[in-house]
Amino acid sequence: MTNQRKPRGPYRKSAERREQILQAAYEAIDEHGERASLQDIADRVGVTQPALT
Repeated sequence: MTNQRKPRGPYRKSAERREQILQAAYEAIDEHGERASLQDIADRVGVTQPALT
């Protein structure tokens, strides 16, 4: 028996995370305008600031 894997599809978790980051960015900008920070966005998503870059 061979253990053949199916080809990987789109990375759903990555797409979901990007959507969370975008939503957090929209909220931060709406709330703070040009003073919105990457740290604020990272806090809203629950990741570290370097994870956004």
